[in-house]
Amino acid sequence: MHEDLLWFWLSSIPGVGPVTVHRLLEIFHAPSEIFAASEKALLETDLLKPSMRKALTASKNPVMLQKRFDSMQRKGIRFFSIASEGYPDILRQIYDPPVALYVRGHLPEPGELMMAVVGGRRCSTGGRAITHSICRGIAFSGISVISGMAYGIDSAAHKGCLDGFGRTYAVLGCGVDICYPIEHMELSEQICRCGGLISEYPPGTPPRSWRFPVRNRIIAALSQGILLVEARRQSGSLITATRGLEMGKEIFAVPGRIDDPMSEGCNLMIRDGARLVMSHEDILDYFSLVSRQFTRKGPPSGKASGRVYQSLSLVPCSADDIAIRSGLPIQEVMIELTDLEMDGLITCIGKNRYILKV
Repeated sequence: MHEDLLWFWLSSIPGVGPVTVHRLLEIFHAPSEIFAASEKALLETDLLKPSMRKALTASKNPVMLQKRFDSMQRKGIRFFSIASEGYPDILRQIYDPPVALYVRGHLPEPGELMMAVVGGRRCSTGGRAITHSICRGIAFSGISVISGMAYGIDSAAHKGCLDGFGRTYAVLGCGVDICYPIEHMELSEQICRCGGLISEYPPGTPPRSWRFPVRNRIIAALSQGILLVEARRQSGSLITATRGLEMGKEIFAVPGRIDDPMSEGCNLMIRDGARLVMSHEDILDYFSLVSRQFTRKGPPSGKASGRVYQSLSLVPCSADDIAIRSGLPIQEVMIELTDLEMDGLITCIGKNRYILKV
């Protein structure tokens, strides 16, 4: 068998993870040697549970392996083993590097400036809007975005980057031929065209809850910095940030109210030294990049509609507060808010609270 096929086999043995594979390689030195190893030799390593040895032996079927490998290539999935030239060098340096990467689209280019963005799946509308705005701003100025394509902050990060004409990458907790969540089918195709979908799991691997924290080490490793938005104290986002700190990454965080559990993790990280982020410019300043500004297209500021529009931001605001800021009667404010929402310039997020639409 050719080398890629052997690495494909080694990276797709059910129940045998990267740490175990690397320990086997320390003993047998090459995938071909592991493939040729006898049951007795495998038993003597004392590395494999009986179920692992059974799975490894059962998977030694060159004909089936070739069929699976050919099927993967027909689906447009690219394969990079840890021995491949295109495999990212930065991943080889972590404790438990993926044995292989499966990719739809492209891997990041060497030296590509990348910001990892992580946060809550059940985020607020304001958190989603802020994430979108920050990622659009940094993408427009040349920073790529990597995240996990989950609900909430992840998807807002990808969409913001795409709206900023940037490159974005999603590291998945399933095979790259499976869209999870299914509602992100269109988003996943956009990511493929403007970056890539990446997984250490072979095609056909279903999403499982334990796989998502594991994939976060790849997100952290491929980035130069990690941005936290609406991360709880006990969350996968904090695990990602901790792994990032261990790898020497810079941590950034968007602050929140001190009584908001959704921002507790972010606030604690800022207290412990993370860089506070209030806009995309805070990130660009750190990387010494020039901000390219978006023009805020709205009604003329001299008109009532313009005064209402200028009173809004990405932070939810009530109609009463808008009336105070704009100096207009509440009845006129309500009329203008309705018109602005119909024009697609603002969004009502419930309970008579409004934000700019980005």
